[in-house]
Amino acid sequence: MRHALVLLWLVLCAACATSQTARPESTTAAGLPAVPSDPLALVVEDPESVAVVRVQELQSAPLFERLRPYIEKAACVKLADWSAVLSATRRAALAARQKPEQAPEWLVVLDGQYSAADARRLLTLLLERTHSASAEPARETREGRFGVTEQGALAVSVLESRMLVLGTQAWLHAALRSIEQPVATFADSTPWQTVGVALGCSERTACLAWRANSAGAQQLSRGLSGAGAKDIGQSLEGSDSALGVDVREALGLRFAAQVDSGEAAQKAEQGLRDWLWQVNLVVRLTGMPAILDRTRLSSQNTLVRGELDVSQAELDAYESRARPLFEREISGSCAAAAQP
Repeated sequence: MRHALVLLWLVLCAACATSQTARPESTTAAGLPAVPSDPLALVVEDPESVAVVRVQELQSAPLFERLRPYIEKAACVKLADWSAVLSATRRAALAARQKPEQAPEWLVVLDGQYSAADARRLLTLLLERTHSASAEPARETREGRFGVTEQGALAVSVLESRMLVLGTQAWLHAALRSIEQPVATFADSTPWQTVGVALGCSERTACLAWRANSAGAQQLSRGLSGAGAKDIGQSLEGSDSALGVDVREALGLRFAAQVDSGEAAQKAEQGLRDWLWQVNLVVRLTGMPAILDRTRLSSQNTLVRGELDVSQAELDAYESRARPLFEREISGSCAAAAQP
């Protein structure tokens, strides 16, 4: 899941849009299905995890400047070089999945304003960044009325200059076919309709939803196990979950998980409460602001929820302590990423 999130940021920072004028209206000919305006409407089939980001909202938030150096180091990019696309892209969605014994697949959908040249540059960059560059030249194909550029395992398409779709070839073609041959999308799925709706993902600055037992769920379980919450991690691994982030005022974190039963939800809530109390005690001993005791936990039927708001002053205190640890963790990662 970490790779998928970094890949999303690379896409947002690399699709060098050529214009920042108002979004054009659809020019679809009469009788043809319109290209959707919501990126999530093109996330079809069965993704394991989906991230949705309000890019312009994120970029305009004071917290963005605070996060900029960390994003640049983690994703090995210079955001100043790609300010055009950050201004021109309104929303983005990234879907990821991995079938047994197959390579990971992903699909990115950007809502903004793009040209065919932008798409080709982005395809070249991603082929290089994912070490999947092909000796074969790019080839132009079609999916219905839409042009597609394919190279290596990837493909890209610009829809009416206002949507850019990029990803592994089969998934991209399935997304384009869904415009004229509608199928169920991730927005119709159980994870989005339960934890996604409960969390208000459509209104968050960013939201990540993942299916039970997916790579994201397993990563959450491992993280909690490593932090002394093994039982909680195992319980949540088998649950559809979502994490929401708001940056309009300081930092707001929201979490929701759909567990098997009401009893399991109450047990998970109490387990989280006990674990956060222990972590908060350790935080107090370090001299940093003890904020975790303000986490609002609740359970209703089979849904477990948590909410935490962090002030600017608290972010300042945590950043001063966490910066050396972060820089040590990602030290040399860009050099390593450049190796085939």
